[in-house]
Order: sequence, then C-alpha cells, then structure tokens
Amino acid sequence: MKRFFLVVALALLSLFCRAEDVTTKSLYILGDFSVTSDKGVGRDGLWRYDLLEDTFFITNTAVDYTLKFYHEPGRGFNHVVVDLPISALEILSSSVVEAAELLKFTTSDDAYNWMLDKKRTCSKIYIIDRCDYYKSSESLSAPDRMKAVEVWIWYNDIPSHLHNVLDEFY
Repeated sequence: MKRFFLVVALALLSLFCRAEDVTTKSLYILGDFSVTSDKGVGRDGLWRYDLLEDTFFITNTAVDYTLKFYHEPGRGFNHVVVDLPISALEILSSSVVEAAELLKFTTSDDAYNWMLDKKRTCSKIYIIDRCDYYKSSESLSAPDRMKAVEVWIWYNDIPSHLHNVLDEFY
C-alpha cells in the first residue's frame, strides 16, 4: 500500500513538474567566471571548470558550500547554448540573479536549500558568463552578444539531511 501511494505521489510530482516547466520563468545567473583546471576546490568565487565549460562552481569556503551547475551532455540532458543580444538582459531583468549574490548565503543550508528549491520547481537555469560576451561584427566597438548556457543541478550535490522522503526517489 505504501508503494502504491509512493508511485502515485511520484507520478503527480512528475506531472506537476512538466506543467510547471511550461509556465515557470527561466532563471539566468550572470557573472564573471574564471577558467580553472582544478574544479575551483578550496577557492572562493566563481569558477568554470576547464575550457570545455562543462561545470560552473560558486564557492564560499568561509561558510563551506559549493554550488555546482553542470553543462556536460549526458544523463538525458541536452547540451543547450542560447545565443542572445546583451540587450536582452533588460527584458530578462526580473529573472536574472547576479552570481556574486549566491556567495552571500549566511549558512551552507541556506545555499543548498536555494539549490533544492530550483531543483524541485523544475526551473530551467542558464549561466551567462560576462567573460564570453562577444562582437557579432568586427566593426563594432563593444560586444553585443552573449551565450546563455543551460545547466542542471545534480541532486546528490545537495546534502542528504535537506532531502525529504519523496526527494530520495526524485
């Protein structure tokens, strides 16, 4: 009987996430990510692991948390990069979060709960790296285009004490 309720609950959660995905606004994390080859371990700040840009890290060693956003293909995830004009940031402003703000959580639980909330609501998350702004034409004096890299959160990066029973099957 418990398994039946669990299956029904997971099915409803799945339907809710799909319906929510159509109506939920995407989240854009905007920042200046530095390229590193050591996964940003033990470093404060914003890091992008190696030149393939497959993982983005936001690390606060004083509070002891690292938010990881994966971009590598696999696990059924599409390798999506959206090309946009920089002027689109004005239109998206209500959905844009400065990556530096994600370094300001007062506890690691607050940081991971933020990640868990994004995971649970099935929101699409994009990283926009200011270091990747570029010119669409050589004749321009300043960059006018940006890349929005779709990323995903791996559930196992969130400490297990923050999960509830249903989350373990998510």
